[in-house]
Amino acid sequence: MARLLALKPQAIGLAVPSMPVGSAGMEYGDRKDPYKVFLTDRQGHETVFANYRNDHQGEVNMKSSKYLACVLIAAGAAANAQMSPNMAMPKPASAPSAGSSVMTEGVVQNVDQSRGVVTLKHGEITNMAMPAMTMAFNVSDKKMLSDVKTGDKVRFHVENVDNAPTVTRIEAAK
Repeated sequence: MARLLALKPQAIGLAVPSMPVGSAGMEYGDRKDPYKVFLTDRQGHETVFANYRNDHQGEVNMKSSKYLACVLIAAGAAANAQMSPNMAMPKPASAPSAGSSVMTEGVVQNVDQSRGVVTLKHGEITNMAMPAMTMAFNVSDKKMLSDVKTGDKVRFHVENVDNAPTVTRIEAAK
């Protein structure tokens, strides 16, 4: 964060593509995957702003990733930045077939009906090759959220919709 404030780059935002395990908000035990933070300038060009490595030898120490999360949130909100096309979410290793019914168990942590977002503490999402974690998801239909509340145990299905993991079905766990 100090580096960003000191440099004061003419940027519209920072991005961490692919939701790497171990980055701020994507903690998963002691696992920390290496990742890069990209800075997008006003012309839409991306450059590497910071490297995070799992061996703690990167340009920026992994312990500062929580501070980076604050910077990313502030920069994104202030600039209303959008992800460029070449920074899209990766496709799962084996994409699910159309109409796939892979369901994942989770617990609702928060519901934002107006934004169409549900935060879930979930197990592994196999069709997305995503490990267990707590994450906020868009929902494909805001009406789905009228039947869930914080603390509910649910089963849900996630698909990539417009390059974002999106809940397309959610139901009470049995």
